Amino acid sequence: MRYELTERGKIIIAIVLVLLLFVLPSAYFAVKAWLGSPAPPQENPPQAMEPAPGTTEDEPVTSDGPLPNGSGFYPPENPPQNGNGESAYPGEEDDPTDAPEFGFVSVNTVGGTLIFLYAPELQNALDTETESKIELFLSSPRNTPDSQIAVTMPQLSGGDLDILISAISHTFASYEVLQERLAYITYNVEPDIRSFEVRFSYLQAPDPK
Repeated sequence: MRYELTERGKIIIAIVLVLLLFVLPSAYFAVKAWLGSPAPPQENPPQAMEPAPGTTEDEPVTSDGPLPNGSGFYPPENPPQNGNGESAYPGEEDDPTDAPEFGFVSVNTVGGTLIFLYAPELQNALDTETESKIELFLSSPRNTPDSQIAVTMPQLSGGDLDILISAISHTFASYEVLQERLAYITYNVEPDIRSFEVRFSYLQAPDPK
């Protein structure tokens, strides 16, 4: 028995071939793409981790370990100083018990005394600070016409004693104080001491009987 394809049969076969060549591959890739698509986003996003008790989110985290290189903290080799030349860090001030070798002056106008330090190895005249206080010493009410000025000073060796006496008499002479008013009194000193105390005071004349 022999079959012949009619025009209608040819059209049906052509439609089937088109379906096999185009529709099936498209369906295959569509299914593959659907299986590989990402999961849909969750409705509730994960909450951020809460900070530990006793801290805040803005509080920086500190560490007891050493700072890493490049942290920006480099302690100065020399501590800063304030306007008086003293250290700005508490507890690093100069020891106040270290007395200067010379230049220290203490004046008591009411009591009529002046005390200063003298270092024969470092000076051969009274320092500027001491000379500036002589006028204040002479303004004492104990400076009367009948009083004498007692100069208590160390018993220096060699020509150091003569240099000190000359410096004192020259300073008082600049204030028109006569040499006859100066009474020198010396005291023994230790040989290893570099600076000594010199004291000016007034000796009142005894009352006549």
